[in-house]
This record gives sequence, C-alpha cells and structure tokens, in this order.
Amino acid sequence: MTRVVCVMGAKDGVGCTTLAVNLGIVWSEDPTERVLLIDADRDHAGDVASQLGVAQLRSWTAARDAWTRWRGAALEGFLAVPSRPLSAVACDTALPTAALTTQLSSAMAALRAQYSTVVLDAGSRLTPDIAAWWPWVTHWACVVTPDPGALHAAVRLLAAWQRAFIAAPHRLVCGNRWGDQAPISVVTAAERLGHPLVFALPDEPLAAAATAEGLPLAMRRPSPGWVYALREGCDRWVAVAPLAPDVVRPEQLFPQLRTERTATPVSTEAAPPSLDGLKDRLLDQFFSEADAATLPAAATPCMSTPNEDPRRIAAEAVMVRVLDAHAAALPATVDRTQLLIELLDEALLLGPLEVLLADPDVTEVMVNGPNEVYVERQGRLTRTAVHFRHRGQLQRVIERIVSGAGRRVDESSPIVDARLSDGARVNIVLAPLALNGPILTIRRFGTTAWTLARLQERGAVTAQRAEQLAALVRARKNILVVGGTGSGKTTLLNALSGCISATERIITIEDAAELQLQQPHVVRLEARPANLEGAGAITIRDLVRTALRMRPDRIIVGECRGGEALDMLQAMNTGHDGSLTTLHANSPREAIARLATLVCFAGVDLPLRAIYEQVVGALDVVVQVVRRATGERAVADVMAVVGLAGDTVELQEVADAPTA
Repeated sequence: MTRVVCVMGAKDGVGCTTLAVNLGIVWSEDPTERVLLIDADRDHAGDVASQLGVAQLRSWTAARDAWTRWRGAALEGFLAVPSRPLSAVACDTALPTAALTTQLSSAMAALRAQYSTVVLDAGSRLTPDIAAWWPWVTHWACVVTPDPGALHAAVRLLAAWQRAFIAAPHRLVCGNRWGDQAPISVVTAAERLGHPLVFALPDEPLAAAATAEGLPLAMRRPSPGWVYALREGCDRWVAVAPLAPDVVRPEQLFPQLRTERTATPVSTEAAPPSLDGLKDRLLDQFFSEADAATLPAAATPCMSTPNEDPRRIAAEAVMVRVLDAHAAALPATVDRTQLLIELLDEALLLGPLEVLLADPDVTEVMVNGPNEVYVERQGRLTRTAVHFRHRGQLQRVIERIVSGAGRRVDESSPIVDARLSDGARVNIVLAPLALNGPILTIRRFGTTAWTLARLQERGAVTAQRAEQLAALVRARKNILVVGGTGSGKTTLLNALSGCISATERIITIEDAAELQLQQPHVVRLEARPANLEGAGAITIRDLVRTALRMRPDRIIVGECRGGEALDMLQAMNTGHDGSLTTLHANSPREAIARLATLVCFAGVDLPLRAIYEQVVGALDVVVQVVRRATGERAVADVMAVVGLAGDTVELQEVADAPTA
C-alpha cells in the first residue's frame, strides 16, 4: 500500500516545507522506494521548487494528463527533478477546489500504482484544497517548534483534524528546532498537545543556507546532525500502520466538499493489514499491560533457555491476552504460534537476532543498520535473511542491551562496549558516526571451553606445536599472543590457560570479560567505564596494579592496548612468571615495536633501549595467530625472545619439530 504522508505546519515558519522536502529525499535514498513530492500549498507556491534548487515544477494538470498516457520510466522521467533523487509536482494555483477533487479521484489510483511513497507539503493553513487530499492520506504530520505560539496553533490544528477523522491513531507530531536550549521541553510539549512527539529535530545552522542555495540538507555531505535525526524519525513514521481508506470526513469542516465526494466516492474496501504495523501495535499494548516485574533487566540469548524463565512465562500469558484481543486483525495466513514467539523475543530478548543466537555455529553477528545482518560461521561471513522492520526496532534492541549492562549510548556517547549475560561481547556504534544506521556487533564464545586438543582437531595447531605450547605454559614462560582482529587471540589464550595447574591462584583482567578458565582458584577482574557524569572509570592499568597486591601466581590480561603494557612488563619482571596477554599486531617483530609504543602511553620518560630491556627481561615467547583466506584460524609462528642487540630485540623461531 502506498504511503501518503501529509506534512502540515502548526503555523508559518516552523519548517513544514523543509521537513517535507528532506523527508522525500531521505526516503528516496532507499533503492526500493519510488518517491513523489507534491507541493500542495497554494499560499506559498514555489517554495518546494526553490528548496530543490529548480526554477519550477511540472504542474498538477500536466502531470495528471501524463498519468493517463504514460506509465513507468516515461512518467518518472517526466516528473523527475534534475540532479535530485525523487520526482516532484506542484498544484496549479488557479485550479478550483472542485476540479482538484474530481481529478484526485482518477489520478490517485494511477499515482499509487507508480509510487511507493507520496509526500504532501500542505503548508500551515487548513483549506478545502488541503482537505481534498485527506481521503488518500495514510499518515498526517503536524510540525511544531518549541515556542508558545506554535504549540497553541498546533493544539487548534490537532482539534480540527480530530473532528475531520473517524479514526485517529495515525497522527504524528514532529518537533523542529528542538535544540539543547529550547525554552520548552519535549515532555512539556507532549503534555500540552496531548500527543507525544514522534521525533524532535535539533537546531540546524545550515538550514537557511540550504534554502538559499537550493541544496536540501539531506543531500549535503557530510550530512548535518539534523538529517541524522530525521533518518531516525523516518523509521518511526514507517512503523505507524497505514490509515484505511474512507475513514476521513473533511466535509464536517468544509461542507462544500460533500457533493464533490458523493460524485466521486472512495472505495470502502479495507486494505490488507500491515503485519509490521500490527506487530508494533501489539507490542505497544503488551508494554502498557505487562507488569515491569515480568520484564528481564538484561537481554539473554536463546542459548540460556529463556523459555524456562518465570518472567517469560508471565510475559507469555500477557502476550496471549493481547493476541486474543486483536484476533480479528490477524491475517488468516499468519501462524499465531510463530507470531507469539517473535513478539516475545522482541519484547524480552534481542528480537530477530534470537534465531541467529540459537545457532551454536554462529560465532559473530554483525548488524549494519536495520536491513543488513551478517553472521560468521567457521570463519566465513554470510549475509542472512534476517532484518529489522525499521530502525526503531533495532534501537529498542540496543537500548535493552545497554540498559541491562548498565551502560549508556546516545548521540553524545555514540560508541559503547557491553556484555550479554552469557558472556558474549557487544559493540555498538550510533549516528552520527554510523552513516547507515545503528551498528551492532555481537561476538560469542560458546559454552564449551577451548583447549589445545580442540584447536588441534580444528587444524589450528599441529600435535607437536600443541605439546610445545603446553610445555611452555607449564614451564611458567611469559607468553604474548599476537594477531589481527578476529584471528583467534582470545581463543588461543583460553586454550593456553587450560594448561595452568589447578593449584595456582590466577587473576584475569579484561576490558570485557571473555576468558573461560576452568581452574578452581580464579579471580576475574573487569574494567569499568565512566558513569553518566564522566567519573568513576576503572582502567585495565588500575586493575593490573591492584592485581599485584592480591598474591597472584599468574596474571592474565585479556589485551594490552594502552599504558597497562608497562605495568604488565613490570609484573612479569618482578616474579610473576607464567603470565599471559594478547596484543594486536601482524607479526612478532611488529608486536615488539607496538609493545614499546604502548609503554610510552604510560606517561613515563624512558629511552627506547630501556623499554626494550624491559621487554627482553619480561617476555619469553611471542605466538603469532592468523586467519587464513578460507576463514580458518591457525598458529603461524612461535618466536622466542633471546636478547637485545643494540636497539633491536632479537627473536628466534621455535621450530615445530617432531617429538621423540
């Protein structure tokens, strides 16, 4: 069903045309969308053309005549705006309301067959001309700014709109110029209007220049923050279900439209319900009825048997009642049991990602915006058919993850690392850093601990090399595991730790807990980021220093990436033999140079030779792991640190010789 969005301003100057134009361009960025922008505001004819940077648009009459003769590319070419990704048309200023109403009846059928989205710039004055469009409108939006005059005008406009519509679940209020210093908060505005704001766009300094230059904000590179906020809001618009035909009665406001509508009646055949929109409505009712006690505080993947969780059982009872209440709206082809599972997964867990997390072969899930989800199986990347209905659904999953982990992510802090309750590591990146939508990456480590024997079965290490590495760990050699991202450093570190005696006290220090040691005496420490006020951070370096006072036999640092490298070297140099850590590097030689660089991050003023002396005295072995083109991980090199020649650390390969 074609989405027809009527954008009206509460009053002149609130940015109605700017929103309509940029909204059309943002939607047209989707290659599956065919977007038509209509300048329906006769009071300010030409504003749309000006913002698009063209002298004038094709007239409605010329376009309507073309619809009767052309279809497909010919029609799109006729209405296309030069150098702009959408089509546009303007209503004739001299066209009588009666003629417009008559033309709409025949033209809209052809228009809806050609375009997936129609955006109307309806201005800020409620007139019979604007009301004539309403029988075909699926979403009606009121644009308001944070000032008393605009709010008062919006209240009047919403009241008039309410009288004209039989059904009223599809009105949208959009805030514009809602900067940090706005005199009226979003919450206060929603209370005065009696309706929440779908989104509140920030102030945009480039808006005036964009209007003057005829280059819409959505086409500027890099995109302003206003556009990022608009893209986020667009997904919430899509989530609102379409308005069924013939639920509008503008003749209540404009009696002169009665005869015109009678002469050209609108079909009363109900449109097929949108399952996506239905899911959003079902979830909204579920959250309004569910007791907060039934909702988990943190997201838990399927591998943790959520079906047995008492909270899920209680939530399922609520969801069944919600489905019963909407039974008549469910399409006949929908499997109710499967729908119930999908709704519960979205309400309590990670939504469409649950089916991927239930697969034990999936080691990584990568979400590149709502429409692209990739997984890694056995080292190979594969795009899946899984997707999110809209960006808002993905945002809810992200909010569930960060709230359960006690973290925060928003535009002011758009990057966050977190951990699911099963130990899976999560990385999240939001706009304005992520251009294609929220980016979510989940790395899983499985429930079975990695051992050298398992790595040998996978072909990652030979039998001789596995025995060699085990001997080095038992001999309490200090080992540095190096490799690129995703090469298997943490996996090998887990396997090496399995060779440590059960009688030793082991302290693990990590940024995000990933290690799975099986020994009975393990103390696990995890770094903590700063709180909302920017205070309270505990770094890896702080934890390494603390670990030295905890009588450790061995210290295992998940990854050295900063000044903690100096503390780790000092720990290895002062009696804590047998310690293990990892480092990002492409070769053992690069690892030594990078380690020296990280020591400089500690803020100490040491000459390079002194740093290398620390490295030689601390490290015994550097193990290089790689990921091959086939996706398989393997141990590539084992190098012994043998000494210092001038300012060069000497390394010697430890041969993978057959055992006697």
